[in-house]
Amino acid sequence: MARENSAGRRRSDVMPSITVDRKTQYARISIGGKRHALGKAPGGKIAFEQQRAAARLWLEHLNGSPKVSDTANDQNRGPTIAELCIAYLDYADKYFIYRDGRYSHRRHTSSYGNAKRVCALLAPWYDTPTADFEPNNLEELMASQVAKGLKRSTINKYRKDCLTMFGWGVPKKLIPASVVDTLKYVRGLQPGRTDAVESEGVQAVADDVVEATIAQAHPVIAGMIRFQRLTGSRPTETCILRSSRIDKTDADIWVYFPEYWKTQLTAKKKDRRAIMIDEKLQEIIAPFLERPDDQYCFSPKEVYPPQADRLGEH
Repeated sequence: MARENSAGRRRSDVMPSITVDRKTQYARISIGGKRHALGKAPGGKIAFEQQRAAARLWLEHLNGSPKVSDTANDQNRGPTIAELCIAYLDYADKYFIYRDGRYSHRRHTSSYGNAKRVCALLAPWYDTPTADFEPNNLEELMASQVAKGLKRSTINKYRKDCLTMFGWGVPKKLIPASVVDTLKYVRGLQPGRTDAVESEGVQAVADDVVEATIAQAHPVIAGMIRFQRLTGSRPTETCILRSSRIDKTDADIWVYFPEYWKTQLTAKKKDRRAIMIDEKLQEIIAPFLERPDDQYCFSPKEVYPPQADRLGEH
């Protein structure tokens, strides 16, 4: 029987193929828009029991709405950490994205990378039912990162991201609420009470180093350094500066409203990021404002002319 119709699409009466996640080594099958975990498949080899479980889910789908997949239910174990991770990464892939298309080379926000990192750290517990994940397991995870020499603030962030994922899984019935409530009692690492390395913080670059750099830099790069230095703006806010985004109503103090900024997703609708431009800075950026309003003031095409054909508009 052919698995595809004349249009090249899989026929609706043919069972989908079982796939194996390369990172977690867990088999799964997508039926009716839902992904169902089938347990671990070492080396990508799908066991007969997993094939039988997939066939059972497919028959349930054909006969009506399939039950929530849970291969471990046969052993009354409940969903595993691996199943929780797979479901969370599927969610993160669609949720943690830039919806304004601000980057041509980057689709996901940093939160997606955080989710992937946390799921990787939980690898030793992939086969553990979420109902059996205990506070000492989370403490063990944190201790392993201390042993690797990670910073205290980084480890505490991993703890927070773990709790975020576990909390997400509660309404999805992937982890009991009681487990998450218990895990919250695991405190973050406290300063002076742990062997974890302390962050030194980001220090300011010496003025003489900045001036020496500006003297050697391309005029566009020099202008960007001066703009960021005098306004305290973030690198992206500097890169996307356009004349059309500057309010010049007050001749003494212009106001630059970036199209987007770092905390935009958590800001109130009425709030806008405003960056002040005084008379001194107005003189510095004046040469870069002599462009059409819709063009970026600082263009990489001027810095790297041989590569202009592949740079595009940022």
